[in-house]
Amino acid sequence: MMSITSDNNDDDDAASGRQMLEELVITDSSGQEPSTYSPSQLESLPAELRDLILSHIPDLPTLRALVRASPTMHAQYRRNRDALLRACLARELDGCFVDAYACLKSRVASFGECRTDEAIETFLERYRSWPRGQDTVSSLDSLDASSCRWLAAFHVSVVWPLCKRFAIWALENLAQAASGVTFTDNANHPAADVNLATKDAELVQAQKEPVLSKSELRRIFCALYQYETFCHLFGENEGFRRWAALSDIEIHEMFFGVFDPWQVEGIACIDIFIRQKYTTILDEIQRDLCDDNSKYRVRGFNPNGSLLIKEWYKGYLDMTTSRGLKLAARILYVTDHDTLVATMSYSLTRWFVNDCPLPWLLAIGMQAERRSDAELMAKLTARDEAEMRRDSMNFAGDDGPPGGPPLAWVLLWDGFYANIYGDYTPASTKSWGYVMWDERRWDELGAKDLIQKQWEEIEPNVIDMIERHYGWCPPIQWYDCEETA
Repeated sequence: MMSITSDNNDDDDAASGRQMLEELVITDSSGQEPSTYSPSQLESLPAELRDLILSHIPDLPTLRALVRASPTMHAQYRRNRDALLRACLARELDGCFVDAYACLKSRVASFGECRTDEAIETFLERYRSWPRGQDTVSSLDSLDASSCRWLAAFHVSVVWPLCKRFAIWALENLAQAASGVTFTDNANHPAADVNLATKDAELVQAQKEPVLSKSELRRIFCALYQYETFCHLFGENEGFRRWAALSDIEIHEMFFGVFDPWQVEGIACIDIFIRQKYTTILDEIQRDLCDDNSKYRVRGFNPNGSLLIKEWYKGYLDMTTSRGLKLAARILYVTDHDTLVATMSYSLTRWFVNDCPLPWLLAIGMQAERRSDAELMAKLTARDEAEMRRDSMNFAGDDGPPGGPPLAWVLLWDGFYANIYGDYTPASTKSWGYVMWDERRWDELGAKDLIQKQWEEIEPNVIDMIERHYGWCPPIQWYDCEETA
């Protein structure tokens, strides 16, 4: 059974936890200056106080590090594990519990090995109906202990590491754009790692991790859980698709219809991040696995586990990406080249037998066809109608209730509601993870003006389509907007 202590970073976590024990500050009831306790003093506290300390740990990585640093604290944790996990999860998943719960229930162990069209449609209808403002504590109390432990293990071993890696990648891209740094080709871009097994791992260790606000963490957490749910339902995983007859448009409507457009854009940001990392990996290992490598004896017969990566590059990229975040979290932290080659050799998957990859669903043609069909069949969604009415869209701040549009999304669409995303929006903005960041971060980087400016880089015919079909055009100097209703 999985638990919060299942991971491979024991030494690092223990060292981090020992440091926290040494620096832990406890304020006495009189409100006087706090006293600092050594590890031995902390461990000698009554069990009730140790339990109180553990119940107020702010996040799961900190809780894991602390219980690994001290046998006494670990024993205390084991005695009341389920209650401590629920308390910590309630803080971690505040504002994104529904998406974490959907991820939990869509995995094979809960959903079942056979994913039929009917089962997927029923599940997504339920997902759409779950209230996003519900109390996280009471929701977690309704889960059995096994589900809480799975959520905790997945969150601390998959979601947190990828959240940190994504934030470093995206904010580095944004900082470079804000500073005016340009690159003549992709190979010169720092994000395009030449050797992932060394350079990318060193980057993560050497570069200071950005300090993320609660709202920024919430947006990234939600996007990661939503992305993983898509992979559970439509990707290549332990289960199998049976009687798959859903059209691409039906999948688009059922899945993306669950979310607001800026949330879909967040999913797209995660997909671009994962794909860029896998692209770097494939470029690094394809020579090792190619059938004309000297270690393979007979060319042209795919001998001894060799792979035709060059010939089937896109298929490998699409299918391997669709396997989800657990594989990505494991592979992106491999630092040895030979280990990376060995791991990828049995992880790569090539064929899409049933459902299309996520980028296809975010293509302009797919969205335009969905909207056209909706208009013909009088099945426009409330979001479509808000866009057609040209409803205003306001930024309500980062500290308010979760769910509202982030500042960058409002600025991109000049304050008008928009229900298009993916390939309709500038690709550069998604490499910044732009819908994840608070107003404070844009101010610190002096990058607010960059957002609308990205429309200048998009193909004019795309802007023509947006104006013609959706009644909106960007406020950029070179584009002559026609009068729209």
